[in-house]
Amino acid sequence: MANLVLFGVPYGFRTSKCKNEDSEFLGLFYAPNKPGTYLKVLRRPDNTIHYVFLMYEKPNAVFLDSNGRSGSFFGIDLSLKGQSITNTQVLSKLFQKIYDEYVKCKIIQEFPNGNRKYLINDFDNKNDTWATYVANGMNTIMKQNPELDLSKYIQPLPSLPQQQNNSRV
Repeated sequence: MANLVLFGVPYGFRTSKCKNEDSEFLGLFYAPNKPGTYLKVLRRPDNTIHYVFLMYEKPNAVFLDSNGRSGSFFGIDLSLKGQSITNTQVLSKLFQKIYDEYVKCKIIQEFPNGNRKYLINDFDNKNDTWATYVANGMNTIMKQNPELDLSKYIQPLPSLPQQQNNSRV
C-alpha cells in the first residue's frame, strides 16, 4: 500500500501526518539545493522505497513561505513498502500533473515573475485535509488518464542481493 506525505516549508518545516522517522527523513531535503524540480528515488533499510517529488525555487526567482521569508520548497513523498514503481517517467508526469491541478493556486501561489509563495501555514491538521485532498486528486488523475495509472507499474521489490546481482549483468 502506498503512503503519500506532503512536506516543505509553508511556515517552518512541516509535513502532513506521518511517522516521526519519516518526518525526520523528509527533513533532510530542507537544505540548500539547486533551483528546479526533481524526482528522487531512495530505498531505506526497511525496504521502503520513497519517490520524492521536490520543487525548489525557479532560477532567478524566490520561493517564499506564507510569511514572506525566502528559502522555501515543496515536496510530495510517495512511499511503498516492499514494492517499487518500474516506470519513473510516468510517475514524474503524474507528480507534475498533481502539482498543476491540486497544489498550484491552492497550496502554492505562482507569480508571473517566477516567484512562488505558500498560501497555507501547515500541512497537518486533525483530518490531514491537504494530504487527503492531494491523494484523492492523484486517484482522480489516474482514473481520467489511464496512461498515468501507476498500478500497472507497481512490482514486488526484489531482495537487495538480487538487485545487486542483476545490476552486474
